[in-house]
Amino acid sequence: MNNELSAVTFGFYAAEELTAADGSVIPADGLIEILSLDENGKAVLKSDVPFGSYYVKEISTDKHYVLSDKEYPVVFEYACRSGNLRCGACRQ
Repeated sequence: MNNELSAVTFGFYAAEELTAADGSVIPADGLIEILSLDENGKAVLKSDVPFGSYYVKEISTDKHYVLSDKEYPVVFEYACRSGNLRCGACRQ
């Protein structure tokens, strides 16, 4: 990985209001964690988050790059018994 990417950080945000297992509320657009890239250009979410909708957004960058305001959606949901997340059979 080039050293320029080590300066890039991303925010992991809740896209909707969510309730955690302990009953605490994560507000919509609430920053949950700041992610940094490792030497392979990958980031790992360390927070234990409930199923729901989230997004990742660049929050800082190296001087060689332009900061992006694009939001990348992330959805955590139960897998269906059929293995197809969107089949609907398990949602009845």
